[in-house]
Amino acid sequence: MKLVDELNKPISGISWYAENESTRCGHNKIYKGKSDKDGIITIKNLHKLELFLFLEAQEFADEMEKRQLRLNRYDESSTVKFYTDKSHIYHYAKIGELCNQAPVIENWNEKELPFYHFPNGNKFDGYKISDQQLNKRHVIEICPFRAWSLILHHIPEYSLVNAYNLAVMSDLAYLERPDLLKFFNRDFQDLSTIPQLTKSTIMPYTVVNDVPFSERYYPPVFMDTANIETPIGNTQLFYVENKEHIIVSWRGTWEIPDWLTDISYAPSICPKEIASEGKMHGGFLEAYNISKISFKDEFKNINNKLSDKKLFICGHSLGGALGLAYAAEMTDYRPLLYTYGMPRIFSAKAIQTMTGFVHYRHINDSDTITSVPPDADLDNWLYGKFGYLGNTFGFIWAGLVQLPLDKVGAISGDPFWHHGELVCFFKITQIVEWQECTIDNNPSSCRTLTYPLPIKVKLFLVPSIAKLENQQAHLNQEVFMKEHDINDIQRFFPPNTNPLLDSFTNPKNHSMSKMYVPYLNNELLEASWPEIQLQRKIKRLKFIEQMEQNSHRHDNAGISPEELERDKAFLNMQKIVSSTLNITKSISGGENALIRFRSKTREELERL
Repeated sequence: MKLVDELNKPISGISWYAENESTRCGHNKIYKGKSDKDGIITIKNLHKLELFLFLEAQEFADEMEKRQLRLNRYDESSTVKFYTDKSHIYHYAKIGELCNQAPVIENWNEKELPFYHFPNGNKFDGYKISDQQLNKRHVIEICPFRAWSLILHHIPEYSLVNAYNLAVMSDLAYLERPDLLKFFNRDFQDLSTIPQLTKSTIMPYTVVNDVPFSERYYPPVFMDTANIETPIGNTQLFYVENKEHIIVSWRGTWEIPDWLTDISYAPSICPKEIASEGKMHGGFLEAYNISKISFKDEFKNINNKLSDKKLFICGHSLGGALGLAYAAEMTDYRPLLYTYGMPRIFSAKAIQTMTGFVHYRHINDSDTITSVPPDADLDNWLYGKFGYLGNTFGFIWAGLVQLPLDKVGAISGDPFWHHGELVCFFKITQIVEWQECTIDNNPSSCRTLTYPLPIKVKLFLVPSIAKLENQQAHLNQEVFMKEHDINDIQRFFPPNTNPLLDSFTNPKNHSMSKMYVPYLNNELLEASWPEIQLQRKIKRLKFIEQMEQNSHRHDNAGISPEELERDKAFLNMQKIVSSTLNITKSISGGENALIRFRSKTREELERL
């Protein structure tokens, strides 16, 4: 018998013994030894009886934790099977089928052993070789004792893999505790395929690497303030950890009480542990405080584990806002924050104190929630004058009186600002304009008419990439910067606010599972597989053709030079997003992770 791993490397030096009816009745001694340097176990002078092979569990499990998985997970992808001599007999086994007993598994407190690696549960009957197959060589390919782990890069630069995986984690926060437990306790231990969030709209796959089983995710901790002994509020989140990192994911706006929180605009003084000055959205502060009070022990437990683990925080909508508050409080632990469709939560003075952590803020074009509260000073006298109704009157005052002043630069008081580096899913609509004159050669008789062109595209724009000077994206950026000045990028995407968009506000753009996750899925699929034909790429080519046709027309109509300049810049920004995968490709197993992802996923419908 030859023992090999999935990469066809021998499993040598493992203690073994074999039994049959002859040894069990005392007629023969138990056969035993160690696998040789080629992973071979040889047993001679056997009676024609079924043979049962046992490997010493602990040393075998410890060794198989070190072995890596082959790229593809389906049976027919085995190169061991493909190259096995036809006169030999091929087997595929999991460690539990060969162990002589249960090994000690670090931090495993369940009664049942890991289901995938121990398909027979707590039964250890040995690996059976038929009495009809004794005079043969058996090649036993053994699945490594591994588990899946999300690929996450704790770096200041933008990572598309981070954005995608943390978007899936943000979507996962909308599920209930049983679904959460299944996802991490089963799907991340099932090596037959990569983990997939089947309860979500598009059932997204994750980008994962295999790690030793002892470095797996531990059971996640789900927190819901509505399900404690004395229910209070309606704030939910979960955290999950493995040996390398902790992920804290805050649930977004889901139920009616959450929407009431979203529109309770009255600002409150920021707690000092979050920001040394400035104000915070009153409803969000209340929701945040409720969670911190209700789950003191859980948050303390997270803090105690961060001495040797990296902290990732994520959330959608209200979850993004609460995630930002939590990241600000956890600045000393250098959290990395990715948010999706989050509203404004802090005033400008508070935002200006939050410089100690990295935050990438994703907005899906004209997502309505990202524009509330308005970037105005909401702390006006109407909030205090009329009690609860002051929330409404104060908001109207801020929106109708102060907001227009802000738009022309007369910033009043301490307006609400956004935090973080912007990532925008930007829908471009091209406009043709021309002059219609009632009197020839008389400009005062002319008026400008416009109409939109039919082909629209949505582009994935990461302004911070254009500012980077790191080596990974140097060549792409060099080409980009020859065509576009950095000041243009800053003009298109001013800090602490949303860009000027081509479309009207739309609450339908807010859905995490229907809008954010599908678009990130498609962007990652395209970036990781440049050769693949996608509808989004075809549409982009048609858009470019439309742009060229309408920029050199012989009549007096056409796209304005300013709009052409902007659209060319945005199209070039789209091209350099793939450079953010360089960090993923550089790590061990990173290329394989991207290949596994793209072989499973598909292009999803992009709703413009």
